[in-house]
Amino acid sequence: MFENLIDRYKKFKTNVIKHIIWAEKKMAGKTGEEKKKIVAEQLDLLVQLPEFLEWADDIFIWWVIDRACKQINEVIGHDFGEKEITDPEIEKIADSIEEKPENLKELVEENEN
Repeated sequence: MFENLIDRYKKFKTNVIKHIIWAEKKMAGKTGEEKKKIVAEQLDLLVQLPEFLEWADDIFIWWVIDRACKQINEVIGHDFGEKEITDPEIEKIADSIEEKPENLKELVEENEN
């Protein structure tokens, strides 16, 4: 069961990155926040939690989106919408999402936005 959960989480992170890349390429006229909102709405349909945990899915989705955007910018660069990103690069980004921030303050500030 636990292995299945880990596999599903890894697939979810990969989907997040692919959605972010898609949004960056297809929604050139929108702001970063508008793109994130659209990506979050699409991903919310993929995350099926038990009713008593439904309150947590938005927090989780936005955290993964924010971390993925940060990692995409660090690994690929801020102009990633203009580049062709390979599956190995997507995997590298997905694997790096949980890298710990330098301090707790950074984590709190990321989740407040």
